[in-house]
Amino acid sequence: MLDSIQQYTYPCSCTRKKLVASAPAGKFGYIYPGFCRNSTINSDSTNNNHLSTRLKTNTDLVCFKDQCQKEIFCQNINKDIGDFILKRRDGLFAYQLAVVIDDALQGVSQIVRGADLYDNTPRQIYLQKILGYPQPDYLHFPVAVDSSGKKLSKQNFAPEILPTEKRANLIKALDFLGQNPPLIDNFSSLDELWLWAIKNWNTSKIPKKMTQIMSDFRQSPR
Repeated sequence: MLDSIQQYTYPCSCTRKKLVASAPAGKFGYIYPGFCRNSTINSDSTNNNHLSTRLKTNTDLVCFKDQCQKEIFCQNINKDIGDFILKRRDGLFAYQLAVVIDDALQGVSQIVRGADLYDNTPRQIYLQKILGYPQPDYLHFPVAVDSSGKKLSKQNFAPEILPTEKRANLIKALDFLGQNPPLIDNFSSLDELWLWAIKNWNTSKIPKKMTQIMSDFRQSPR
């Protein structure tokens, strides 16, 4: 797939150490300054056989309207991020390329994911256009965080979701997503709860936020 867009890519020998030391910091991480855009050799690299592949960006705004978030989101990829990696120095394909190709080959037309991936979307739309792929619809729901603003994840030692409390966990998730489910005593089984959730699901009720505090899953819901 990379061979078909060679005119938009170039090899890069920049190391993470060099970028951390030299690249300017931006809202979404370091901004790649284009060190290797016109050259495949970097003076700090000791092994020029291990090169990453970057995608050339331009200054056009890439915009999209999310099905959950309030505002149209626009990003100047060249200014905000710079030329981004499609294939890493270790030979693995980068997330941006892998997810775009994977979605296209599977015919995915609607993408639902957490708002922590919101700012990745313009890069994926830009890549979709270059590859000639259709653009899916996007919905980014709020990321669950604790009272200090940390994402509920293994990395942040979030409390375990107990598998023995399936109905309680699902009700808490539905409540978090603004669906206002009935109390747990209204459902005699997990299947009954799923039927209610499917029948009553309303996307417009999802909180239009990037993050939202969620209490411990192990507590009794409502």
